[in-house]
Amino acid sequence: MVAPPASVSDAPEPTPDHHDWAAVCQHLHVITSDADQFIRFRRENTPLPARSSSADSALLNDEQRAVFDTVIAHHSAGTPELLRLLVLGTASSAQNSYLLGCLSQSLCSSCVVLAPTGVAALNVNGSTYHSFLRLGKTDSYNALRGSRLLEFQRACALLSYIIIDELSMLGCSALLAVDQRLC
Repeated sequence: MVAPPASVSDAPEPTPDHHDWAAVCQHLHVITSDADQFIRFRRENTPLPARSSSADSALLNDEQRAVFDTVIAHHSAGTPELLRLLVLGTASSAQNSYLLGCLSQSLCSSCVVLAPTGVAALNVNGSTYHSFLRLGKTDSYNALRGSRLLEFQRACALLSYIIIDELSMLGCSALLAVDQRLC
């Protein structure tokens, strides 16, 4: 005789080093087996939070102002020399997001803000670097050809600045793929 399936109340007591999620999450298989459909549904049916479209650079602190002024001066000078700037700050800081918003707003279509995750990209009104650079789900580099290459070239045609937020989240292979795509 086969024993009936264990109910949630019959699930083993969790210990700090082991927790049986399958026993308490009976719908786990449904979500994982239909992940693509679930993600598509959430994208289509979940409204994005309202974002302020205006950022006032007068509200930047002294350190942020220095970064902002450096980038804007470089942009105004129209120099072909590359601007390589590393801005370090507290992780998940709304202040960093505000600085990026000011830069993005001031530089308009000549700037794109990228981040390693969808949540980080949403926080800075940007895109994931995977999506924008057409890297796919892994950090491996694949050359673009045909219509995908033309689409990427059009997206980058007016760009002068690529800002990557949360750079510390990118590993060596991701940085290599970014470099290969842009060079």
